Amino acid sequence: MPEPIKYEIQNGLAVLCLDSPETRNALSFKTLEDLSYALKLIANDSEAKVAVLTATEPAFSAGMDLKNIHLDDAYEATQFADLLSEVYRDLLRLPIPLLCGVDGKALGGAVGIVLAADMVFAGPKAEFAFPEVKVGLVPALVSVVAKRRIHPGQLSGMALTGIAANAEIAVRLGLADSLSARSATKDILTYGRKLCLENSAEAMRRTKKFLQADSLANLEQDLALASQGISDRGQHTSREDRPASIPG
Repeated sequence: MPEPIKYEIQNGLAVLCLDSPETRNALSFKTLEDLSYALKLIANDSEAKVAVLTATEPAFSAGMDLKNIHLDDAYEATQFADLLSEVYRDLLRLPIPLLCGVDGKALGGAVGIVLAADMVFAGPKAEFAFPEVKVGLVPALVSVVAKRRIHPGQLSGMALTGIAANAEIAVRLGLADSLSARSATKDILTYGRKLCLENSAEAMRRTKKFLQADSLANLEQDLALASQGISDRGQHTSREDRPASIPG
């Protein structure tokens, strides 16, 4: 079985890639476990200066993989919440700059993975959405990350309606920082290499640590609160009514 996460580091640039295009990079248990493991490797690698997160098209990620995860099973629901929380924690606490390139759709819990980055590039096909309310769920965990980046009113509008934001709207809302004319993945890789060459790795680490001290003060409390009752929420949606992938 192909590995869902590709990871390599070269000349100080650590590159992570969601690489399950056949599932539209849905967030399975294996994907989250491997992503968390790779992030921990990066965090403890003294050679890593900048990290870049990308995905193999056609989608960045279709959200939670309900083909293999069932929210009406209390154990599986709790396990998924714990794993997604761990990934968010690893992303937000990464000690080096994290850049993300989005080419295609990022849905539900995957939007949180994107928004945990310090800089996001959106390609022409990029879309961001929280469709949980359309299937009877609450976008609680992803909101823990999203509210650290976008205005509460903008988050409410997207979370309550499930309406998708294209690349241009995403930049206006703060979901992304820059538009890419053709490929966000190529642009973000180029920018990551530039930072590795031009910026002080030690200064970037110290700056990241300084900024994290304030922004992550209530992270554990927020993640714990958002994780409560996830199995109860899942019971409102039958397996037959759910698509193969769904937001986390």
